[in-house]
Amino acid sequence: MIREMLFNMLGRGAISGWTDGPRPRAQVSGLADEVLDDRDAFQDYGFASHPLAGAAAFFGCLFGRRSKAIVLRTPDRRYRVTLQPGEVAVHDDQGQVVHLTRDGILIQTAKTVTVQAGPLLRLEGDHVQIHARQKLSFDINGYGWHIRHVDGSTWENLTWQVGAVMAPVDPLPINPPEGP
Repeated sequence: MIREMLFNMLGRGAISGWTDGPRPRAQVSGLADEVLDDRDAFQDYGFASHPLAGAAAFFGCLFGRRSKAIVLRTPDRRYRVTLQPGEVAVHDDQGQVVHLTRDGILIQTAKTVTVQAGPLLRLEGDHVQIHARQKLSFDINGYGWHIRHVDGSTWENLTWQVGAVMAPVDPLPINPPEGP
């Protein structure tokens, strides 16, 4: 009996269902046809995830009873990123990564990045660069400006006001140099 309880204290399976919320709940496919349904799933403070079906599940069973199983970890080898010693990354199944490298922080995504701040968003550094391939725009309380590369050495410089039609300013017949 004690040997069976010890053997059943830890288990490994696969996530087959997940419910998010203040207390995430998991469904885990375990041994053979075993299904552990509606199990508490623990996550570290400051980190949250919603694992995809098929992710591994490591669970512990209180008193060695499968009926008392709780999900402890949900790694997914299908979407691992390669790291150097000491590096850390937050990543998902779409290839989006926030990577704390040995040389700095790298954010990679093919999607939109939005930064929302309260009363102040401050960018600070000895050298700050903003580089756009096609168009650079900004506005202040509905009044805005954008510059767009048209072709060759022709640039379009437009200003706008919310509710008004964009008005062209003289095209800029220059070819700005690339920054270092």
